[in-house]
Amino acid sequence: MEGQSQLLYRHDMVYQLPLTVTPLPRETFPSFFARLAAANGTDAISFAMDMGGSLKRVVHQDAEMVKLVGQLAGITDEEMTTLLSWTGEPLGDVRMQYRGEVFVSRAVRNPVVRGCLRCLAEQAAAPGVPLANMAMQGHWLCRGVDICITHQQPLVPLWTEGNPVRREDMGAHLRTLLPDLTSMTAKTECVAVSAYDAWLDKRLSENQDLTWLRTQTSFAGMTMCLALGEDILRHQSLTPNDRAAKAAGFGVISSGPDAIRATVRSLLRRDDGTLTISKSPLKSLSYTLVEAYPDSMEFDDFRQIIRDELMTFWPIAPGDTLLGQVVETRRFHTIASAAEETGLHKGLLQDILTAEGVFDPTQCQQTHPRTFDAEAYAAFLAEIPHLVPGSDIMTELSATETEFEALCAEGVLRPYLKTAKVLNRWRRADATALRETLTSRLRKKQASRNADTLLMTRRALGVRLTALIAAIQDGRLAAFRHDDQEGFHAIRVDRMDVEALIKTLPPDVLIDRPETKVISASVFGKQIGLVEPKYMVRLVATGHSPGTEITNSVTKRKQWSLAEDDIAAFHKRFTTTALLARKAGVHRRTITSQVQHHGTQPFSAGDEVFEGIYLLSDVQEITKTN
Repeated sequence: MEGQSQLLYRHDMVYQLPLTVTPLPRETFPSFFARLAAANGTDAISFAMDMGGSLKRVVHQDAEMVKLVGQLAGITDEEMTTLLSWTGEPLGDVRMQYRGEVFVSRAVRNPVVRGCLRCLAEQAAAPGVPLANMAMQGHWLCRGVDICITHQQPLVPLWTEGNPVRREDMGAHLRTLLPDLTSMTAKTECVAVSAYDAWLDKRLSENQDLTWLRTQTSFAGMTMCLALGEDILRHQSLTPNDRAAKAAGFGVISSGPDAIRATVRSLLRRDDGTLTISKSPLKSLSYTLVEAYPDSMEFDDFRQIIRDELMTFWPIAPGDTLLGQVVETRRFHTIASAAEETGLHKGLLQDILTAEGVFDPTQCQQTHPRTFDAEAYAAFLAEIPHLVPGSDIMTELSATETEFEALCAEGVLRPYLKTAKVLNRWRRADATALRETLTSRLRKKQASRNADTLLMTRRALGVRLTALIAAIQDGRLAAFRHDDQEGFHAIRVDRMDVEALIKTLPPDVLIDRPETKVISASVFGKQIGLVEPKYMVRLVATGHSPGTEITNSVTKRKQWSLAEDDIAAFHKRFTTTALLARKAGVHRRTITSQVQHHGTQPFSAGDEVFEGIYLLSDVQEITKTN
């Protein structure tokens, strides 16, 4: 090998140097090379030239130079692999293999070279050549590392050099530091080792991680601890510094997704308790995930966790990007975004949504600005631009203003919007559906002279429009169309048919007839204290107490009802233990005990016993004692 030193080579054979050094814990390859040179009484540049190479080839980890250094030093392949792992091996232009993981190059390469002064001072004071003893440790390269765990000392800048080769000439730089090393060490102060410091040290040195961060890369973990920590400190009105920020961020991230989500939400919570719709409180997180490492997959889990939390209340529009991902579906609206979508003024839309119960004015708002569920109200908002005024509904129905007002009063027609501040608050489709339903039921026979409009029938016979319309729809009431009219106003019903219908209707569909107040037999049974109200129903059904059988307008089932006269007739003949107790002012159990003591039995007829109901004549002795 032409040009190579005879000191190192003989007959093309490589010999181990008589003076060599052993790799120290966490030492880098350039540091080891510098110590090997110092042990042999030379500097790194000259030593590399004597080997037939250059310091540049050493720094760039040229394969031949790495092999040659190992042979000259007499170290094992495993020891060399460890040296290189603490140094960092290039992977392309911007990545490095460092401690078995991939790091961004600038995370382990920096013009500012840091180190622990106490480590260097102790090594310099050891027996032998100081420069052959002083080792630069690989974890000092990692920008996520801030202290020396062993001495609890902060890492301090030792020298600054932009040129990578001159920067790695360790012996030259350390020789400059040696005279002042003792005085420099005396000025350093001990710092407390944080959980973050201990975590990263264990992870780099032993590949050991018992936290949630074991699922993430070291680089992503330490970077996110810093970013989240900076946002936490700002939220606490504290000036961010790297060590405090990393400790604060690690305290959250090490616990996993739930803790991260909760902290993100707390960062967005304002003093008034609302959640702000702003990226400002997440300044460092946003920069890290969106600007610094937008395409780095190792941050994807963090993006997803934070994005999922923000999507639970942030009003992101479809097509907008949130932490690098395009949002496909809107989950929440603000008043402003909904107003833009519907074309309404923001103040008016606020009134509409409040009237609809979207916003409860008595409750504190959850976000600032206020938001609401976009999916739940999507159909509602989509309908608003198509709403029409009440006059259009009257035209669609062919109804008079009085008929329209009556239909609204009974709830047959309801405005789509509850607030009266909006003129266009009706759905034309509702009027069209009502008209088509009714006119499709009209019979071809001409209306008789006794036929009236639905509104006139309501006034004359005191039956609600809802009952008349329901009867027409299900065929219980015949309806006809006036020859000269159209729509709702053209509908006619015969008075005799309506009078017959009324006899089958429950009292609650009648108006202006207070004397028709009734109650179902079942409800009355509950009121008089029966455990099983069915016995009251049976009492009426079997004719032992008066009542009327009607058809329930809702369930369409037959049921027994009691008018005031029917109730009075019951009380003249029957009673219950609850009624007796109320009258006597004693507890029901007292009456029950007395009934049992006298051997009084419930009313019965044939084989049927009406449990809980007694004849007044059978309990006379009990009523006398109370």
